[in-house]
Amino acid sequence: MKTYSLQLFRILLDRPAVGFSDIEKESFESLYAELLASTDVSLAVVEDSMIAFGKVVWPYWQAYERFEQVYGKEPETKFFLMSLDEVLRKKWQVYDHTIKDHLVIDHAVSFEEGFTAEEHFAIEQAVITAKGKVQQALVSMIEEEKRSEYNDYVEGAKKEMKQIQALLVTLALIGKKQLDLQEEIAGQIRFFEKGFAQIEIDPTVEAVQGKIDYYRGHVTQDT
Repeated sequence: MKTYSLQLFRILLDRPAVGFSDIEKESFESLYAELLASTDVSLAVVEDSMIAFGKVVWPYWQAYERFEQVYGKEPETKFFLMSLDEVLRKKWQVYDHTIKDHLVIDHAVSFEEGFTAEEHFAIEQAVITAKGKVQQALVSMIEEEKRSEYNDYVEGAKKEMKQIQALLVTLALIGKKQLDLQEEIAGQIRFFEKGFAQIEIDPTVEAVQGKIDYYRGHVTQDT
């Protein structure tokens, strides 16, 4: 499990985060190298390190994802199709039309049965190639012509993160007042914090507020 977490940490360090401080990035690269070299580091320490990284870089990840949603879908499809040979490209387009026209009920089964093992591998490689080319194109777009728009996404994500962190403080205060729920609430806070590091799903204002409302209701019922 520790090895898997270190692999995830490596993936996170390589994830696009345009505008994130190079100095801060280097400090976490050094931390990762130390964890990788250690023979007795615990899983909790690895996760704590990933969460610490996530808490400073998360707004940039969110900004890139939102930018990608706006500008990345069409070129990714183009790069994907270009990476397939002509025969497989035509076969994929026929399959893709059946999906879009709702002619297939079980997509997973249809995909598995519709292509050979060799074609599955070629498709997977085309996806990887397309994502890599899109990432290069989007980073260039941000740096050369869309910096202002991207910065707006970053600022929006930073505001969202501050709201989430403030709500987590509120949630922790409820735990301090309600001793029988303290451990459970601490677990919920840890879950949301893991989301900053992509160990769990991304935290949202709505999700944390929902937990606050739930536990406040629990406290009210007990008084």
